[in-house]
Amino acid sequence: MELIQPIFVNQSGSTREAGLGIENSNYSQTDLFERIQKDIDLGVDSFLLFTTPDTKTWLPTWDWQSEIVNKIKNKFPKIELIVDVCLCSTLPDGHCRVMDKPDTTAKLLLNLGKKLDKAGADYIHVDVMDGHFVPNLTFGPSVISSIRNKTKKCFDTHLMISNPDEYIEQYKNAGSDIITVHKEVCGHLDKTLSSIKNAGCKAGVSINPGTDISGLEYVLDKIDLILVMSVNPGFGGQKFINSSIQKIKKIKELVKNFNIDIEVDGGIDDKTATHVKNAGANILVSGSFIFSGKNKSIYKERIASLR
Repeated sequence: MELIQPIFVNQSGSTREAGLGIENSNYSQTDLFERIQKDIDLGVDSFLLFTTPDTKTWLPTWDWQSEIVNKIKNKFPKIELIVDVCLCSTLPDGHCRVMDKPDTTAKLLLNLGKKLDKAGADYIHVDVMDGHFVPNLTFGPSVISSIRNKTKKCFDTHLMISNPDEYIEQYKNAGSDIITVHKEVCGHLDKTLSSIKNAGCKAGVSINPGTDISGLEYVLDKIDLILVMSVNPGFGGQKFINSSIQKIKKIKELVKNFNIDIEVDGGIDDKTATHVKNAGANILVSGSFIFSGKNKSIYKERIASLR
């Protein structure tokens, strides 16, 4: 079982809530290493890092972000460190890009990518949003390409867009290593996955809570990972949707003759983790429960059983 621990770090100041009622989840640089060590002791060896600067600016330098990545990798060289590169925590207007200035967005991300690469990040994860499938806008393949040229790290591209088929080749040429699409928007999923695989990328399919798994049986030979959303995507701290268990069981039975990972994201805690594992999932994403610090002894037992 693989667990990825999301973790937030402040540029300065004390540990505080990151929002959404998640207690003590935005760590000071002083407390961060103790938090990581505790998670390692529980069996977690992969971390997704989010950075929170003291002040927002249109001209970020990323110096402190790259410094903290370097410190983490030097202190914990065996962990896998994935670093979020979204601009929303840095720009004054809170957007994921500089509105109407794609060249500026590209330059900012290029600078960030270069510094994170040098600092020792293992993955560069990029969320592509179109303002239709999800209510936000980020950036296109040209921006990814400009970063790709400066790093050899694995590029994990999540296409949260309404028409991914039109852009597979572009995101492949931009340098993506992994491309995940949503079943909800793929009218011809076989064609979409074939495009991803033929491009030499790993292919993932994400399924929202209200989406049925029907049709996946015809494309299993083209899938590397199935992501089951056990909450409606968009907000943290939501309650686990119980019907997800039956969906996971159906998927487990469906993929029994294939080497396909089953990942579950949303509402994972000490109780739902056991149910999800027993249903057949082998990758769990847990955020709010880990950060809340509740029921640590029970959680430790659950982590041990999942490993």
